[in-house]
This record gives sequence, C-alpha cells and structure tokens, in this order.
Amino acid sequence: MPYPGISNAGWTAIGLAAGTYINWLIVAKRIRRYTHTCNNSITIPSFFSNRYRDEKKMLQVIAAIFIVIFFIPYTASGFAACGKLFSSLFGVKYLTAMIISAIVIVAYTTLGGFLAAIEEVDLNSTRSYHVNEYSLLKNVMKDYDCVFAQNYDSAFLFYPFTQPHGSSKSGLALFSKYSITDSLRRSFPVSTSFSKFFDLDRCYSISRVPVDNGKELVIFELHMSAYGNSDEIREGQINMLVSDMEKEYKAGNYVLCGGDFNHDLKASEDDSENRESWAYPFPRKKLPSNFSFCIDQLSDEKKDNLWNSARNADMEYKPGVTYC
Repeated sequence: MPYPGISNAGWTAIGLAAGTYINWLIVAKRIRRYTHTCNNSITIPSFFSNRYRDEKKMLQVIAAIFIVIFFIPYTASGFAACGKLFSSLFGVKYLTAMIISAIVIVAYTTLGGFLAAIEEVDLNSTRSYHVNEYSLLKNVMKDYDCVFAQNYDSAFLFYPFTQPHGSSKSGLALFSKYSITDSLRRSFPVSTSFSKFFDLDRCYSISRVPVDNGKELVIFELHMSAYGNSDEIREGQINMLVSDMEKEYKAGNYVLCGGDFNHDLKASEDDSENRESWAYPFPRKKLPSNFSFCIDQLSDEKKDNLWNSARNADMEYKPGVTYC
C-alpha cells in the first residue's frame, strides 16, 4: 500500500461518518423524544438517572465516570493535534503550543453560552397548546440569570381569518451566565386604530450586566411590529430604540441589541426593485454613528450566502419564493 497514512485516515473518516449516521438514525431520535418525559434531560447521565428514577443519582455518577474515562484520551488527542499544528505553523515549541491551545479551548468552552435571547416565549397561548415555555426554559437553564418582558397579551388575534392565531400571552426571555442587576421593559408605540385587532403589542427590554471596569453591558432585546404597519409607527419605534441605545453609549456603557426587528436586514434601503413590498429594509441612516449591524461587517458575497429569514406567511412554503 503506497500511502498507508492516508488510507488509515480515510477508513477512520468513513467509520466516523457511518457511526454518526447510524446513531442519528436509530438512537438519537428515540432518546430526544423520551427526554421530554424525563424532566427535559439535556445530558446522557441525567437522562439515565431520570429514565430509571434513580433518586440516589448512582446511574448519573457511573455514566459521568465513563464519559470522563473515555473522553480524556479523545480530548488529549485534540490538544496534541493543535500543538503539532501551531508548532509547525509558527515554529514554537510543541509543548508550549499544546498548552496555549488547551487554555484557549477550555476558555471558550467555559465561556460558551454567555447569553441566550429567545423571542416569543409563550406563557399561555393557543399556538403552543397553552404550555408555559418560560418555565421549561428556566428548568433547563437553572444556572442562568433570567429576565422576562411580556410582549403581548391578546385575548384573541383574528388574523389570518382562515386559521387565526387565537389567544396569545407571550414575551421576550433573556438568559445570562453573568448576573443581571437590573432590567426594564419599554413599550413600543403601536397602532391605536382598528388595525390594533390584527396586530400585537410590541416592546423591548433593557438589561444590565456589570463588567470589570465599572461600566455595564446593556442588552436590548426587542420585538418590533410586523410588516405592513404604518410608516409613522415604524419610524416611532426605531427613533425610540436608537435614542435609548445612544444614551447608554454616551454614558460610557457597552451596548448590544438583538431580537426580531421585523425588517429585511439584507435588503438595501436604496434598492426599491430587489425587495418585497411587505418586507421593509431597516433604515441604517437612523442608527447613531457608533452603531452598526453585525451583518454589515460581512462582504457582499458572504451576506448574499446567508439564509433568508423574512418570510411571507400568506402562502404555503415555496422554495425561492416564501423567504426573501
């Protein structure tokens, strides 16, 4: 065999691909379905413990021990590979490169999941069969600080006429690994005319996380009005939001904003031909000079390759048509 190294790596790749597919096909779906009846278990040890009602948690401990034993060589091989890679690329000592790689990997793994901003979390809604989704999320993310801003409480939304949304009590949930010291809900201006019966209340939350230099990370989580509302309401919501964000920036704080803008963020506001009439582009000119969308940091090619997320909900799904 002329290239034994390549041959061995090839068989390893084939084995991993086949094993992953078989696991997904036979095991993964069954376990995922059953986790719902096992206190929403999110790890294998907790699944075994809940599945067999092990109150002493012995199964959880045994499963954790097996994972530690078998993942030590697996993780060590990753550290070793990083050490060899950076040693050959940058000419540093192998041991030094491996230690630096291990520190970086452990650091970003530990810090992973710093924030989770979740939109339209139902408390009691027809569309989610009156399941309290916020309680489920808090149960899964017990170690996170969390705040909730109720976005709307609609007795009955009549739209669309053939299959109305029904009752909706829902809001915005923010989960953070770091302490949230304060949070404020602010109501967006919305329609007060007859169209109110076809829309829902909108709001944003302002949450504060202290940072080491005495300043604050101020997180804006929002849900703006849907497409088709009046220009006056849309402009009023944008002006209110950017005004609050600019105040925080001028106070010396770090500002992060995200959520459902209900705009087509990929469309250019100057391009009236290549956009849908019901999906308004976000007016970048309204943003203060020190703010920008993350999407705007991408090249045009990378931006075009992003998934389209502005959906026309008045039709069934049609590839290339439904989303823009």
